[in-house]
Amino acid sequence: MSRRSFNAPLLAGAIAVVAVIAVVAWSLLAPKQRLTVDSLQHPAVAALGAGSDVYPANSKEAIGENVKFGYLPAVDTALDADGTVVLADARTAQRALGLAKPLDQTSTADFQRASVPGPKDGSGSGTPMTWEAALDEYGDDTVFVPQVDDARTLDAVAGAVEGHGAKDSVIIRSAEVSVLKAAANKGLAGLYTGPAAVGAQRLHAEGITMAAVAHDAKDLDAWLHSDVSVWVTGAGSKDELSGLADRGVVGALTANPYAVAPAAVQTG
Repeated sequence: MSRRSFNAPLLAGAIAVVAVIAVVAWSLLAPKQRLTVDSLQHPAVAALGAGSDVYPANSKEAIGENVKFGYLPAVDTALDADGTVVLADARTAQRALGLAKPLDQTSTADFQRASVPGPKDGSGSGTPMTWEAALDEYGDDTVFVPQVDDARTLDAVAGAVEGHGAKDSVIIRSAEVSVLKAAANKGLAGLYTGPAAVGAQRLHAEGITMAAVAHDAKDLDAWLHSDVSVWVTGAGSKDELSGLADRGVVGALTANPYAVAPAAVQTG
């Protein structure tokens, strides 16, 4: 009886195919890693109003583009008449969205029926979004940097964050030290955007870990040597931001993220 030959190359090929299938299956089934504040690549780029110079401000479409290209949606937040946190600037929402009443007198349903105008005549409009919906749809894929102006709004914003288990994926942005101190007490990172005269020492003492400073501020170096991480405003180009990052800047705030980080550059 002849001995059947052993085809080693065929077996090796089969093993390789099985290994590839196993890797693909693992990548599809393994839980997706949530992007967090601590895992951000520096310099990060936060798009004010989700990039209001190029997209309909705070809209679903703008946030989707932010996430696609690695920008952080620095959305505005406010409470409507139903106490729902919506993504809009309360000061300009009535006129911008064509609401019949001020935002705090507008129901969530009426807010969601509105349309967000584009930044230029003829540009496409966008879809209004609630904070809850934004966390539902994009909370695992980005770090949100919501603007919060008062304690009541903070409580509602933080409550939704807690419900989504997203405390480590949100940076509360405010010009009010009291709001950011309360955010820190809730376990949320804070980014101070008020007058620089408050000083890094006070911010650090209040548990506020980040501050926005003008890119050309005379005391920028002093901020960079403080215990507070520095984001810059007003940076005009990728090269300028890169130079600032070399000095220790961790991120930039801009209404046009493409100006400082072209779309091919992933910041998070």
